[in-house]
Order: sequence, then C-alpha cells, then structure tokens
Amino acid sequence: MLTRIAAIVVNMALHALLARTLDPSSYGQLIVALNTVIFVSILCIFGLDQSSVRFLAGKYGSSNESDRSQLIKRMAVIWALATTATTILLLTLSRLGLSDWLNLSPQVVPFIIILGALLSMEQNLSAVLRGFHKMLDSSLLNGRTGGVLSKFLWLMVSLVLVIAGQEVSTSTALFYFCGCLLVSSIAGLALVSKVRKEGVRISKNKEVATSEVSTPSDDTKPSSTQMEILGYKTIAASSGSILVSSILIFLTLRMDVWIAGAALPPDDTAIYASVTWLILQTIAPLQILAIAISPSTAQLYSESRLSDLEHMLRTTATVYSTITITFLIFLCLLAGPVLSTIYGDFYAAGAPLLVALAIGQLFNCLTGNSGQALVMAGKEKVNMTVNAISAIVQLALGWYAANNFGALGLAISTSFTISLRSIVIWYLAKLLVGVWTHPTLSPVQAFKNLK
Repeated sequence: MLTRIAAIVVNMALHALLARTLDPSSYGQLIVALNTVIFVSILCIFGLDQSSVRFLAGKYGSSNESDRSQLIKRMAVIWALATTATTILLLTLSRLGLSDWLNLSPQVVPFIIILGALLSMEQNLSAVLRGFHKMLDSSLLNGRTGGVLSKFLWLMVSLVLVIAGQEVSTSTALFYFCGCLLVSSIAGLALVSKVRKEGVRISKNKEVATSEVSTPSDDTKPSSTQMEILGYKTIAASSGSILVSSILIFLTLRMDVWIAGAALPPDDTAIYASVTWLILQTIAPLQILAIAISPSTAQLYSESRLSDLEHMLRTTATVYSTITITFLIFLCLLAGPVLSTIYGDFYAAGAPLLVALAIGQLFNCLTGNSGQALVMAGKEKVNMTVNAISAIVQLALGWYAANNFGALGLAISTSFTISLRSIVIWYLAKLLVGVWTHPTLSPVQAFKNLK
C-alpha cells in the first residue's frame, strides 16, 4: 500500500510539473493523449491481467510450476497477437482522421501506439506477480498509467529537462515516457523470471521431500498437483469477456476526456482534463486495496467461503471509503485553492467541475469493489452488460451535455452515469455472488481487521 501511495504522490508531482511547463492547450493535449494510451493498453492487455490473477491465484494456485509456466507462455502469445492487432487498428484509424477528431497532433500517434504496448506489458507482468502473491514487486509496476517506477523515472527526466532549460512539448514528454516504461518493463521481466525460478526450486524440493517419505510399495511417482492446461481458445474466451468489460468501464469512467477534447475549446479541455486527472486520484485507495485483495477474492470464492469473502470485501471497502470520502470533502471545500496550487492559477476555474465529479466518486466508493467480485466469481458477462449500458448512456448524455452546457454539463452527466452504474453493480454482486460489498459502520474496527 505504501508503494501505491508513493505512486500517487509521484503522479501528482509529475502532473503539477507538466501543467506548469506546458501551455494549457499542450497540457490538455497531453492528457487526451495519455487517456488514449490507457485505452490502447486495455486493448493490448486483452483482459489477461485479471485472468492471470484469477487462474494463477485461484484454479492453478496449487498446481506445479510446469503447469503455471505453460499457462503464462500461452497468455504471452495471446498478448503478442492482441498487441499486433491493436497496432494495425490504430494505424488504420489514424489514417481515417482519429487524431483530428481528438484534436491531437499527428506526431503524437506513434508515441500513443508504443506507449500502449509498453504499458500493457508492464501491467500484465504486474498481474503475473500478483498471481504469485508477490504484492510488493507487483506494486512497483502496477498503475493504469504506469507504475511508481516508470512514473518516478519520468518525473526525474522532466525535472532535468526543466532545470536544463530545455523546451518541453507534448511529443517530447511522451517520448521520454516511452523510455521510462521500457526500463520499467525490463525490470518487470526480471522480477517475473526470479519468481518463476523460485517456484521451480520449491517444486523440486517438494518432490524430493515426498520421494523420501514414499514407501517401496508406492506405484506412482510423487509429483505436484497436475491440472489440465487451459487451451488458447479457453483463455481467449475468458479474457475476451474481461476485455470487453474493461473497455466499457474505461468508456464510462474516462470517455468524458475524449468528449471534452472533441467538443470543448482547447483551454476548457485543459481545465476539464486536469480536474478529471485529479479526481481519479481519489479512487486510488480503492484501486490499491482492490489489487491487494484480488488473489484472495478469487481464492475465497473458489473455496465457497462466501462469509469470509464478504467480510474481506466490506472491511476493505470501509478502509478505502473512509480515506476517499475524507479526501473528497477536502477537495470540495478547497477546490479552487487546491487546483491553483497543483496546476497553477489558470486551472482554478475548474472548481465547479471538481465538485460535480466528486459526487460520482462518492457513490463509487460507497458501493465497494462489487465489479471485481463479479469478475473473480466468473460473472464477467453480467458486469460487461451493465458497463455496456453505462457506456452508451455516457456517450449520448455526455456528448449532448458538452455541446449544450459546456464543461460543467459534461461533468454532471459523467457523475450521474458513474453513480448509476455503481449502484446497479453493487446490487448484482449480492444477487449473483451472494455478498454485499459496501462499507460497514465501524471504520475503526475495519482498520484493526485490515491485514
């Protein structure tokens, strides 16, 4: 958790520096570009991040290292194919005028493709480490826009450029981010290799220990638990449904930045994008604990321990909702000064937008981690359906609001969609999984129970 908190601090420091270095129009373009990078990475990941945790920590948690290695290799092949297909798709869309619609410079498109591929690699490596319960190693890489390692490197590079008096543009910032993500991904490969070697050593030690206690009458050679390896088709089908759900969640939570880039003037886009980037930091505690408990969620559900699962989900929901609501209240009361301090005086005009968006995040944290409960319980299609409806509502309502009521109208419509989606998924988690996910009324006890 401390690593993720450090990532939040580094991320906010980075964007404070970039907002003050770039002019509002360029900073707004940078946020829209990074938003697109996230979407590209989701396509490249292909839902394999959640599948990795679900299979490695759940179904294959007691399997031998050979089985898990084979599973990881098959997932790597699917990732490579998904990344190739995504690259072709992006190149095609760029020729059809995608950058014009988003008000992005054509020079930015190649960086978006490269960053999306690197970010997807980093996130899949982080997921594999979580599947092996290596949470500290995973936290160095995990983050929707990059882990703490890559963000810290980007912050240091940006500081050096500013101190050296070098001119920084949107393309320059994205270029150096590519280098930072490459370094982080290489570090992730090294960590995964280390974990797999440890797994092989442990498996061999178990086999040796078992053979030493075997009697001469044993007819079978002792070995670790053998399981049938999932085929490419099965992995792709499972991950594909998660991919669709992830795309739809992205569209619900982040499509407003695209709408702002397409429908609002450049300065208004910069203000809206900066506020959105800040408000998304408020759900970081939710993401931190969701990542931390995802292996346990899969394991408890696979063992039918619903009572323990609900206790864990509600305890963690209480912890992060307490932190998030406190932060949201602080932001709403001091919206203007906070925006001015972080981004500069120009961005203080986004105070009303911040308050409007905060309401949606309030419902998001009060309904708990219900979406992950559905996914880890194998109810991806239900989660996908709700997110599909939410995305359609967000697109229609957000586009109308932005064109008729400006940035504030877009913020209100976004908050409404997020709130409605959170309530529906919260109810479905109880109906289909059998657990409530909302916070308890004893935050002090929840913090004591958190391990």
